[in-house]
Amino acid sequence: MYQSFSIRNFRCFQDMSLPTLKRVNLIAGMNNVGKTALLEALFLSMGPHNAELPLRIHMMRGFEQFIIDPNEIWGWLFHNKNTESDILSRGTDNTRRSGSLRITLENPTSIDLPLGRSAAEPAGAAGALSTASGAVRKLLLEYHDATGQDHISQAFVTSDGTLKFEGARFSYDAVVFFLTAKSRTKEDPQWFSKLEEVGRQDELVRTLRLLDPRLSRLAIF
Repeated sequence: MYQSFSIRNFRCFQDMSLPTLKRVNLIAGMNNVGKTALLEALFLSMGPHNAELPLRIHMMRGFEQFIIDPNEIWGWLFHNKNTESDILSRGTDNTRRSGSLRITLENPTSIDLPLGRSAAEPAGAAGALSTASGAVRKLLLEYHDATGQDHISQAFVTSDGTLKFEGARFSYDAVVFFLTAKSRTKEDPQWFSKLEEVGRQDELVRTLRLLDPRLSRLAIF
């Protein structure tokens, strides 16, 4: 559990710090001031081994179709879309251990890159591709853990316009539930109701006990 958290050059935050976090925290504010962006920053920092998370967050916001272009996919992560400056988040947990995550959109080698294809369209679809001379840009997620070790995950677009993800292999003890505002009235109850059936109810119960220590069992009927 984080006791403090800071984020720099992420979405609407040029430099933002939360020096004191408690077990339960209330985030309030007018529309478009960064409430969701703060949750997204926390979400990213708790999954530093997963290079797919930035794209998943993009889709959680409702962007289910997009152009296979690095700036289109990842440029929005950076403050004012300034990809020349890295994103840096840092969190300190209740044992005073700290870790940091640096996100960089690299400037890569120049190749022929197929542009203009929607992610929802299959490769080779008629009229879906237009080829331009471009550069494959890698999104790097570099996590510096409490022991001083660095772990690097990456996402990139190949020369044929395919998205690739390579995750670092390391242990990271965090359980995160990030529910979107997009309603899934059928899927969510079905998914949560199967937790006890497959023997994973305790994973959710342990997290919910942070809110109410009296909780012993969760069942959805």
